Amino acid sequence: MTTKLTAFVFSTIFSLSLLGCQSEPSNIGSSAVSGQANVAPLKIATWNMEHLAYPSSAGCRPRDEQEISALRDYAKGLNADVIALQEVASVKALEQVFPSSEWQLLISSRANSATYDCRGSGNLSTQQKTAFAIRNNLVPSKVDNVSELSVNVEGLRHGLVVTLDTQFGELSVLNVHLKSGCFVDNYSTSDKKACRLLAEQLPVLKSWLEKHANSNTIVLGDFNHRLSHGDNQFWQQLTKHQNSASAPLVNATETLTGCHPRYPVPIDHILLSNKLANTVKFDPSVHFFADMSEEKMLSDHCAISVLISMR
Repeated sequence: MTTKLTAFVFSTIFSLSLLGCQSEPSNIGSSAVSGQANVAPLKIATWNMEHLAYPSSAGCRPRDEQEISALRDYAKGLNADVIALQEVASVKALEQVFPSSEWQLLISSRANSATYDCRGSGNLSTQQKTAFAIRNNLVPSKVDNVSELSVNVEGLRHGLVVTLDTQFGELSVLNVHLKSGCFVDNYSTSDKKACRLLAEQLPVLKSWLEKHANSNTIVLGDFNHRLSHGDNQFWQQLTKHQNSASAPLVNATETLTGCHPRYPVPIDHILLSNKLANTVKFDPSVHFFADMSEEKMLSDHCAISVLISMR
């Protein structure tokens, strides 16, 4: 599988004053205190923002300034260093929530797809793309657009990969948003179009993992599939021919329960390569909204995260 370097990177400014603005400042890379015991942790999160658009009043999830302000507060409260984002229309949309004084913003280069009516609301859809918000004190050394995950279907999302130099060494983070609509444990037994497309995305994802099998990698995002539920066949195929000691992936968030009141089995996941999982400790979390009543949730997905620290 080939990848193409592409993304929009903003605000790569370094200063002590910016570090002081962060909600959870950390010593990263060469600035970290010497000795493994004193290496600062790294917090990686993923969050489907549900049709974040610019202007915010557009699209399938219109938002007023009060809700945008609440999204900003929520994002700040994640205290994350890297946030993989899904359902983002543009960098301008992201800038409403993630100020450039603190964050570098990257978005996939997938061409815009045709719009559609938003479930009878009279609004037209905006774009759904994968994106990253990365603290200004972390510098991406490489950004790749994994277009193959669209399996040549208009509207399906590209993967987005960022490679970072961290206190744990070089780390590649792949952000995915897979095909929605296939929520059965065995996708191969369903004749639904969504399951057929998900099946086509599987070998693309597996190929990327095989190419990075000996690296420190994280795959995270909205898989639109319940990888941690029962004998999930997508997960089984993704890790096929591996025993528990040499499995290529560890689902770091498999113990979490989904936050949505109607969907307790999560479809958002954070997967660590075996190499990374064997050298660090990781602590998963769900980040609930201030008001978890369904009509008041800021998005139909809560963010999840892992805090990575040295063993």
